[in-house]
Amino acid sequence: GGGLALVLAESAVRGGVGCTVDGVGAFAELLSEAPSRVVLGTARPDEILDQAQAAGVPARVIGSAGGERIVVTGLLDLAVSDAVEAWRVALPGALGEPVTA
Repeated sequence: GGGLALVLAESAVRGGVGCTVDGVGAFAELLSEAPSRVVLGTARPDEILDQAQAAGVPARVIGSAGGERIVVTGLLDLAVSDAVEAWRVALPGALGEPVTA
């Protein structure tokens, strides 16, 4: 679980690149796990929006990638390095294993 917040964190941790999201208006939307929702990263948002509209699929731009922070305007502001560290220790910690450097 975790919804959009988890997708953003995973993307930042794996790629080492932050993001700024300003298209999420409420904390509940950030954590929502609604079915059939897709988060897509692209350098061609206008083309993707046109294709979605032609297919009758609702779509919108919610932000952009870049920087050293994961920012959801008004809801979240976290350094990518902090997210990476938390991710690195989460599973071993949950399993009661020592975290190595």
